[in-house]
Amino acid sequence: MQTDPKRRVQWILGALLLSSLQITAADILYVADDGNNAVYRYQPPSTTPFTFASGFNGELFGLATGSDGQLYTVNNIGNLIQRFDSGGTLAGGFGTGGQVDIMAATSSQAFGPVGVAYSPAGGGSLVVSAYNSGHLIRLDAATGAWDTSFGTGGLLDVADPGNGESPIGVAYNATGNFIYYTLEDGSIRRVAADGTGDVAINLNLPVSILPYGIGMNSDSSLYVADLYTSEVLKFNLTGTDAMLDAGYGTGGRVSVTSGVFGLAVSMTGAVYVTGGQTVSLISPDGSSVSSYLTGFGNPTGIAIFANPIPEARTTAMVGVVFIGGCLWVRRRALKADAEVRGGVA
Repeated sequence: MQTDPKRRVQWILGALLLSSLQITAADILYVADDGNNAVYRYQPPSTTPFTFASGFNGELFGLATGSDGQLYTVNNIGNLIQRFDSGGTLAGGFGTGGQVDIMAATSSQAFGPVGVAYSPAGGGSLVVSAYNSGHLIRLDAATGAWDTSFGTGGLLDVADPGNGESPIGVAYNATGNFIYYTLEDGSIRRVAADGTGDVAINLNLPVSILPYGIGMNSDSSLYVADLYTSEVLKFNLTGTDAMLDAGYGTGGRVSVTSGVFGLAVSMTGAVYVTGGQTVSLISPDGSSVSSYLTGFGNPTGIAIFANPIPEARTTAMVGVVFIGGCLWVRRRALKADAEVRGGVA
């Protein structure tokens, strides 16, 4: 007996909707709250927080999620990168007791971290932006060991921190072969995963931006949180050339009234962005913004872990992978500049 075509279409649409709901339910959202020295975990669409970890040193900034559900955090004070397992326990095999002091690890060459990004390539690696010293460094994601083959002797010296050229946000592209990072001077640059071939991204913008958070959900889509205008910008990438996506928001821009600091992009293109005491949610096409999470002391880093879904439920989704990561900023050092330009710090 043949299935009625109309009923078949309804079944397919229903299955796709169910798949979509399962993906939403599987995503786990992490938010760093520097005001409360804690990281909170959310299971969208629920907005009920769970205290994932607490008791951090001051200036808690970057977050990144690993492929097995682990969470990496960044403390600017203490120069610490910490790794937690999916249950919120420090992973003992990472550094010493689950944490790495990058200043000690690099013999005082790199210090003052603010951003971190994860890639599963090569067994898993982290790239860290050392804001205060003006470097990018790479760590083994499992052990926390400093990778001295990265850049020159383990360091990518991005420029002079005293001249507004310190690194802020960092992100791996989807394939893990490039690292994108933002600088306090308003530029965005790209480097190969081994720390070579450092080049500028041509943003084709008439005015400068102050890029805090940066994120990607594909190799050709770049999202940037601009503190100057309190906006999220979406660029289409072709090599090192970037053009605002005219179909996103208004000419590639979406205004967020509370200011912007960090962002995370879901595999659907929805963007979560921190600012003020709020996490805002931007629709995939940039047409709407809602206040999704509230009540924070000072939300900074934000990351998404796309929880694996059983293959039987996602036959149409095989091969689709999203790696969430995020990286944020040392706002106090930029406070005066942001206030002069009308930003929020």
